[in-house]
Amino acid sequence: MSSSAQTKWFVLLVCLFYTLICVFSWIMITLVIEALRRADPNQPVPQLAQIRFFSFRPYILGLPLPWMVLSAVLVRKEGLRVETSLLFAAAVLVVTVITVGIIVAVCFLPYVGLINI
Repeated sequence: MSSSAQTKWFVLLVCLFYTLICVFSWIMITLVIEALRRADPNQPVPQLAQIRFFSFRPYILGLPLPWMVLSAVLVRKEGLRVETSLLFAAAVLVVTVITVGIIVAVCFLPYVGLINI
């Protein structure tokens, strides 16, 4: 397998892994919402959790779409350089860290006893 083909596979795999992280994040948020509802059916879901969960949850599955388009453009490009693919991977990594950080923080906010949201 040539170096160019390997870099194209690398770009596709980075995009695939980001897509999987977004799908699993969506599943985690759905489970947290159900856990909040089942914990005490008479108590409504906290306001901050409602704003964050219900407004952001549908869009999590759409977060990988721009990266899929960019990876398709890169894969179709002749002679994809290693530097370009590593720059793409670094950008996806930064976005992944920000996305996962926000999702984890929002998922744990209702369970933190310090803040009554």
